[in-house]
Amino acid sequence: MIIGIGNITFGGTGKTIFVMEIVKRIKERVCVISRGYGGKREGKMSLVSDGTHIFYTPVEIGDEPYMLAKQLEGSIVITAIRREEAISYARREFGVNIFILDDSFQYRRLKKDINILMFNSDRPFFPPRDIPSRYETADLGIVVRREWVSPLIERIKIPIYYATIQPETELEDKKVVAFCGIARPDSFKYTLKEAGCKVLRLLAFNDHHNYSLKDIRQTKEIKEEVGADKIVTTEKDFVKLPEKEGITPIRIRMIIEDGFWEDLSSLHPEIPIARK
Repeated sequence: MIIGIGNITFGGTGKTIFVMEIVKRIKERVCVISRGYGGKREGKMSLVSDGTHIFYTPVEIGDEPYMLAKQLEGSIVITAIRREEAISYARREFGVNIFILDDSFQYRRLKKDINILMFNSDRPFFPPRDIPSRYETADLGIVVRREWVSPLIERIKIPIYYATIQPETELEDKKVVAFCGIARPDSFKYTLKEAGCKVLRLLAFNDHHNYSLKDIRQTKEIKEEVGADKIVTTEKDFVKLPEKEGITPIRIRMIIEDGFWEDLSSLHPEIPIARK
């Protein structure tokens, strides 16, 4: 069983958070395959985790695969450009039969049993990384709520379900300096708003930025200058920090509206998935 997760736009749509959510619901051992974008080993097939041990650093294999390996204990995590090679390896070495392919919609040489597309509610088709009409080849869509919902959402013809990204870290009424190196810094700002904190400064680095001690030192200086209570960042950024003391990662999870898991199960009833 191969489940592909992807999008048709550049920029973050919550794919990795959704991957974590679906893996946690599947009641069998799963292998997650990621491209490993931004890691020094990008282009090489790498066993990131055998479910017990993590064999590489975030700098070596990329922030997203490392975060997946940290949070999905018991699951196999592999980075590879040629996904079929990773699937063959995982079947042979670990005997797994369920594969989740992170960011795989444009990888058309491999047939998936289920294709799930992620959309942002405010910009569902922009900026495009694919022909917009190709979304119709997907089986299900998840629309991640941002600050507003574009009328273009009504044009999506595949079954769609709305999702929210909810912060789990307690920040109510805290004054924070925030920083991130993600495709859509505004989405992190929206998450912080949902957490109930007051953002005194948001520092946006390039996507997949590799942080230096200088970056951390300057951020801490800004915290003192503006009188913030905390420095916060995303979990994806946190795993790459050379110094973590005094910095709080914002834990988040994706909540998808009722009916999605039932719909997913009905496509392939053999998927051992928990619906609640």
